[in-house]
Amino acid sequence: VHQQNCLTKTAVSMSGKKGEDGNDKVKTTDEETNGELPQATTQRTKIKQILQNEPPLEVRDEFFLLHYGWFTQWKEYVNWADEESSAEDISSLEPPPEIDNTPLVDDQSTEESTDSSKTDSSSKKSSSKKDKSSSKSSKKTSSRGESKRKDIHLKPQLQENVDFAILPKEAWNLLFGWYKGGPIISRFVIYSEPKPVIEIYLLKLILKGPSSQVTAQFSKSEVIDSLKAFGIVELHMDVDDSKRGVKLSLVDPDDNSQTIPLSDGLKRLEQCEIESNSIILFQPVSNTKSGSKSTLSSSKDSSNGSKITTSKEPSKGSAIGGKTDKEKEKEIKDKMKKNKNRINDEAG
Repeated sequence: VHQQNCLTKTAVSMSGKKGEDGNDKVKTTDEETNGELPQATTQRTKIKQILQNEPPLEVRDEFFLLHYGWFTQWKEYVNWADEESSAEDISSLEPPPEIDNTPLVDDQSTEESTDSSKTDSSSKKSSSKKDKSSSKSSKKTSSRGESKRKDIHLKPQLQENVDFAILPKEAWNLLFGWYKGGPIISRFVIYSEPKPVIEIYLLKLILKGPSSQVTAQFSKSEVIDSLKAFGIVELHMDVDDSKRGVKLSLVDPDDNSQTIPLSDGLKRLEQCEIESNSIILFQPVSNTKSGSKSTLSSSKDSSNGSKITTSKEPSKGSAIGGKTDKEKEKEIKDKMKKNKNRINDEAG
């Protein structure tokens, strides 16, 4: 089964625009979502009105995933296919229970992410007051400016209209207000060619600092500077300048003794060919003066005991093992492309 990372589904924008027919969209109110459960025909009418007025996707629109089995049960309850049916026709049917999205969640991956946070919390308790202050900042920024709902990992190879449905924010707010439940799984529209897409699968990255590591999810559209700022806080690195005090490197998945520098802070993750389960090294910049000889340092891999060797501040024209930095970078990228193609072939 082919795993879909993004979908080009056309859905309702959250910008408050009018539908294509010129009519105002359904507005959710506290009375609608927090009162008694509306009649089935009312629910059907409100959700259909939203889904039938679908403007083109816009970057940063927010959508929500809903377990398809639950959605199917709700459609049967409201007699979705028969718009002529009245409340009396379906009054004998029982409404579905609360929303249950747990079949979509990869419990193991979500637990790994949670365990990483717990490990970091333990290390913070033994740190200095400065680290405690950093901890408070971490709680504010660990969601990368968006909801912590991003930290819910999806099971691999889920398919739209088989495993899940995608609902615009208005429709989700109504259903969630009526039925409660969860967990809430939020996804955003990102820029893509030829048109924007809803990013379903986020990049799961392993961030490794000098003394700790965390696993977190990121959008392919995020930039290196965003990744760096998040990692510095979550890894509790004692760095004064978050932009210049740390350098990032991508570990070659086929040879962990090789790395690719991630020096362009404005590059998107997808432009750097970063894939899920990639390892990103966070290393404090050496205080040695410019012009000194390049040295090699080894950082211990806490997961398997292997060593990852990276060069410190090599000059642009330096050559290690008879190859320049650019040649090494091109060689590693070629390996990564071949590895990606092999994985896609196996998945197909």
